[in-house]
Amino acid sequence: MKHWSIVLLLALTACGHNSAPPAMHDLGLSGAPRDTAGVAQIAVTAPEWLTDNHIHYRLLHNEPTRVLAYSLDRWLAPPPELLQQRLLADGVAHKHSLEIELLEFEQQFVSPQQAQVSLRLVVRAYSKDEHKLIAGRQFDLQKASSSPDAKGAVTALADLVKQLSGQLGVWLAGLD
Repeated sequence: MKHWSIVLLLALTACGHNSAPPAMHDLGLSGAPRDTAGVAQIAVTAPEWLTDNHIHYRLLHNEPTRVLAYSLDRWLAPPPELLQQRLLADGVAHKHSLEIELLEFEQQFVSPQQAQVSLRLVVRAYSKDEHKLIAGRQFDLQKASSSPDAKGAVTALADLVKQLSGQLGVWLAGLD
């Protein structure tokens, strides 16, 4: 009897050690690589709950105040860092320094079979040389997820960041 208990304990322990590491994701590749030497500074901040590398989601249909995270998928870096890297690579801020406050970067389940992603942030544009505030704007972007899972969240959030990059470029060009 004691022998079977040890075998069962060893089997359970072995199962726990065979789990695969989480899949790692980023926001995809930007266009052609750019020389970032002439690009102004982009600083991205976020609430503490967005400064880890979890891919967050909410069940709006069931528990809208509870923030959950996928266990088998992660970002390569926290969302503020990924956003900063992507915007720098896209060359968004040529003539302005940007302060970005990331407020929302998550997948939201409207029902168990239907999800969307949400990207919400506040951008403050400063003159590159004088660090004088020129303008500020809030961006609220949403997009349906292609699937109600981590893959759908990652794909849709990467698309939203690409969309944001374009909108930021147009807005900043209008400030000149």
